[in-house]
Amino acid sequence: MPPSGPQSEWVRQVLGVAVGQGTNNAGSFGPVTADLTTARNGLAGARETMTSALSKADLQIRKLQAVLAVHPDTQLKEIAGSPDMGINALTGNFRVRVLAALRDIEVAPPEKLPAVLQRARTLVTGFSEHIRTSDRLEACEQNWLQVPVKVRELVSPALAELSRSIDKFAA
Repeated sequence: MPPSGPQSEWVRQVLGVAVGQGTNNAGSFGPVTADLTTARNGLAGARETMTSALSKADLQIRKLQAVLAVHPDTQLKEIAGSPDMGINALTGNFRVRVLAALRDIEVAPPEKLPAVLQRARTLVTGFSEHIRTSDRLEACEQNWLQVPVKVRELVSPALAELSRSIDKFAA
């Protein structure tokens, strides 16, 4: 028995699938290429690029946090220790969701790939938009302490590569 009511809404939000209205999202992604090995290998490279970009961005954010943590101003010290200051918060919590979606693509059976790919594409698009428009990220990158923070410069090209890699799954 398929979930209904609040359960159905949860499935829609978490999995991006509308229960009871057909769970095959093939139409929204299109047919999947027959050469899944090549597509998945390309995605693995894009994932490595993304992981590297996020690691470099995280290091820059940690350096900013370290400078804030030793500043004499108590409010800046509080900001340094705030959970709103870390890489996950500054990337709109897309980091973990995108990396999980990429893992899902790597292991999904062919019949589930269209839905998994559509979810990944949606997350990558959302992540790109967040990176482009985040005021908090802008403030960190333009910090008056002159600590280099270039999250956009690092992550945007990696997201573009991910998007291209996801598109290579289409026939």
